[in-house]
Amino acid sequence: SPHFKTTIKTVYKILCPVHQLQNVTTKVKNNQPITFKRMTNNLIDTVKPVASMDKTQQLLEGNAKNWAYTTQLILEQHYESLIEESIQELKNAVTH
Repeated sequence: SPHFKTTIKTVYKILCPVHQLQNVTTKVKNNQPITFKRMTNNLIDTVKPVASMDKTQQLLEGNAKNWAYTTQLILEQHYESLIEESIQELKNAVTH
């Protein structure tokens, strides 16, 4: 039936972001995706100022780590919103 097909599609729309959310959630300690770790290290290794001082290097490392964490937060909020919207869509489909 068309209603069943729509319900299945909506459930799938919930499962995809749930899977992605568990990869980026900040609610689990040390849950940084490996790609973010690589990008952070790449940023740290790429930016090499002339006559670098320890303080400058610390600031650059902090900036790279902050970028990764902020990006992770953005994705976490994005997936949570998608899940909430899809759950609401599923509730509406079931009640109609």
